[in-house]
Amino acid sequence: MAPFRGNRILSDIRTYGDLLQAENNVTQPRLLAAIRKKRESIEHIRDSVESHLVVGHYQQEEYSFESITQKEIYSELVHEQSRDHAYIGKWSLDRFGLIEWDEVWSSIHNQFFTEVTKSAMWEQLHLNFYTTHNFNTWFNQLNPCPLCRKIPEDVFHIIVDCKFTKVMWKKLEKVLVRIIPKPLTVHEMAFGLKETKKEKYPVILRNWITFTLRHLIMLEERKRYKINLNSDAKVTPAYEKFFAKFNFEAKQELKDKKLLYDFQGLSEKFKDIATVNNAIASLVNDEYQWIDIM
Repeated sequence: MAPFRGNRILSDIRTYGDLLQAENNVTQPRLLAAIRKKRESIEHIRDSVESHLVVGHYQQEEYSFESITQKEIYSELVHEQSRDHAYIGKWSLDRFGLIEWDEVWSSIHNQFFTEVTKSAMWEQLHLNFYTTHNFNTWFNQLNPCPLCRKIPEDVFHIIVDCKFTKVMWKKLEKVLVRIIPKPLTVHEMAFGLKETKKEKYPVILRNWITFTLRHLIMLEERKRYKINLNSDAKVTPAYEKFFAKFNFEAKQELKDKKLLYDFQGLSEKFKDIATVNNAIASLVNDEYQWIDIM
C-alpha cells in the first residue's frame, strides 16, 4: 500500500526506505514537507515499540524496518503492541462470547472504512474512549447518560445498554438483515462480523453500517454530555433528528467513497460492495439511487 496517492513522485514511495531516500532527493518544498510529515508519523510509531525488527503476524516472517510498508506498519506494529493489552481482559466472555481479536482488527482495517471511523473503533475496542461512564469513574461522579438519562453501570452502556442506542440498533437491524439474513447480536454490536470468502462484500457493507452508527452515537453522547454540563436544561436528542443525521452522514460518506474508488480504478469493486442485495444502494441507468438506511 503506497502512503501517497495522486503524485507521480510520491506514489512511487512504497517502503520506509523509499521514504528516507526521497527525503534526500526531493527538492520541491511542498513534496518535501509531505514526506517529512509522513516520516515523523512513522517514527512516532517506531519509538513506541521495543524492537525495530518486525515479525509479521499474518505472513509469519521477519521484516527490516527499512523495507516495511505502511500497511505492514499499521497491521503489524500497532497490532502487536495492542494484542496483549489489558483491555482484552475487560471484555466479558459471558456477555459477548468468544472474541477472535485477529479477525476483529482485520475487519476494522478494511480499506472501505475511513480513517476517522477506524480511529473511533480503535478507541472503543480499547475501552478508553470518552464516555459518561469513564468520566464518572475518572472524576468520582454519578452523572446520568445524556442520551437516556440513566447512570451507566459500566463502560458497555453506550454500546449495547443505553435506551437510545437500543432504539438505533433495532431500527438498523431492518437494513442489516437485507444485507445478510442474520439477526443482530450483542457480539456484532461490539465487534462487527467476521469476513468470509463467501460473504466478503456483504460483511464489509454490514460492518461499515454498524461501525458508522457506533461512531455517530459516540459523537452524539460527547456533544450532549458537554451541553448538559453547561446548561440547566437537560435535553436528550430526538430520535428522528438523529435518524436524519445518520442518513445524511452515511450517504455523504458513500458518495465520497465512490469518488475515491473511481479515482483508484476500483469502480466495479465499489459497486459490488455498495449494491449488495440493493439494501442501501442500487444502480438505475448507471446512476446510484441511495436508500435511507434508517
